[in-house]
Amino acid sequence: MQGVVTTRCHRAKDKLVVVIKEREHVGLPYTARTIFALLALIAGGCKIDVVAPEGATIRSESGVYECIGPNVCTIEVNDVFFNETFRVETEGDLIFAGWKRRDRGLCGGLTDACPIVTSLFAGNEVLEAFLASDETFFLEADIATEVAMLSVAKDTTIFADRTADSISDGKIFVGRNNNGSIRRGLIAFDLSAIPAGAAVKSAELTLNVSNARQSGVAIRAHRLNANWGEGATSGVGRGEGQSSPAMMGEATWEARFFNMMPWNNAGGDFRTAASATATTDDSISWGSAGLMADVQFWVDNPNRNFGWILIGDERTPQSVQGFHSKESPMSVVPRLTVTYSETSNE
Repeated sequence: MQGVVTTRCHRAKDKLVVVIKEREHVGLPYTARTIFALLALIAGGCKIDVVAPEGATIRSESGVYECIGPNVCTIEVNDVFFNETFRVETEGDLIFAGWKRRDRGLCGGLTDACPIVTSLFAGNEVLEAFLASDETFFLEADIATEVAMLSVAKDTTIFADRTADSISDGKIFVGRNNNGSIRRGLIAFDLSAIPAGAAVKSAELTLNVSNARQSGVAIRAHRLNANWGEGATSGVGRGEGQSSPAMMGEATWEARFFNMMPWNNAGGDFRTAASATATTDDSISWGSAGLMADVQFWVDNPNRNFGWILIGDERTPQSVQGFHSKESPMSVVPRLTVTYSETSNE
């Protein structure tokens, strides 16, 4: 790394905080988030290890710092005027998949530039509680070799008030309508394009809104624990949001395969903790460590790829959101974008 500062840090009475202004992908467009990553300030401390894998270069926009992989380059931060934004450049067909999530990692999960700005804090008991001994923090790039745009294998809508109905051949509906009826969407993707043993680096699920009375509604994606069926039942009525009687084998509110096999829990069997949450606009995108972990789990266990259940605002009337499904025009169908390397995670 060029231009490394090697003088000693300020005394402990000066509280140095590294502020990471991170943009989190919570839908389109991005929204801003500020994360406080606390670095200890004792003599000889204040280190950031910049980890550049093979085929990648991490460079500050000022040009002062450059780390060419494979290499670990150390920055010794020694003043409160450190203001650098780091970007990653890759060689050949390699893909920057984001800053790696790790213990004491900076900008973990961010897929854009990483700005690091130091600010001086004094007498803040909360910050002092975090300020510890001579710690090393990490700025590590994650690199993928492949990107896959995956197609929907199946999708459907289930209804709490019409437990023997569904919509399989039509739009996906999530939330509560003006009559108080709750809907949930089920969606699964074909992951066969990703080879066994691949290491998933990122995953992003995107749906396009077809009809909605309001925007800014939070939608949660939960990993399903059981398989379910899709049929050919169509939505009817205005906006195609009214259900029709389910056919044999279709998923409904009470059954994962209608007239064949019930859910253990009405409304779907899924993990309690959401894998990701995002808010609606013209489209909605989920991207998180949880979503990535789901895809990795399915790559490693293809017989348990049951997809996600999408759960919206089930308390507020008229919060229902309609999304384009696999039956919609190609320009607006749901898509799952996955970056990966054809080697298993270490």
